[in-house]
Formats: sequence, structure tokens, C-alpha cells
Amino acid sequence: MRKFEDLVGAYMKVSNRKVTIVGIPLRYDVSSYLQSNRTGLNRRLSALCEDSGVEFLSFEPERHWVLRDTLHLNARGEQELARKIFSHCKHFLV
Repeated sequence: MRKFEDLVGAYMKVSNRKVTIVGIPLRYDVSSYLQSNRTGLNRRLSALCEDSGVEFLSFEPERHWVLRDTLHLNARGEQELARKIFSHCKHFLV
């Protein structure tokens, strides 16, 4: 969380920039305890972003978007993440 706070602090020093932080995505290779930690961290990160004027984007990949290693996105997952990021950011580009 400290590193995210430092990142947001650095953003606050730069004018005329829009920043979006993508939350930590769902993983299929960890315990429910670690998933709970991830969920809690994403909630705290989302609140930090909201308080700081930074955009927060959540991404929860479906199981069939993940490779057999249960961690990395497959081509479909990468496309879905890219689509979500582009859809979120396209209004900043005009």
C-alpha cells in the first residue's frame, strides 16, 4: 500500500495528467485467505484513488482468460484487459 501511496503522491506533483491505477486482479493460484487480502487491498487502493482524484479500474478475469499456470492472462484475457483499459481511457484522449 505504501508504494501505491508514493505513486499517487508523485502524481499529485504533476499537472495536466490523468492517471488510472488498475487494481490487483483475481488470481486462481492462491488460497482464499490471500484472495481476501487482495480484495481488502483493492478496497483501500480504490479509496486512496478516490480521495486523491486518481481513477481506479478493477479487473476480475474469468477463469478461461487465464493460462494453465493459473496466473498469467492468455490472449483472450489480454484482449479483455486492453479493451477495458481503452474503454475507460478513451474519453481522456479527445
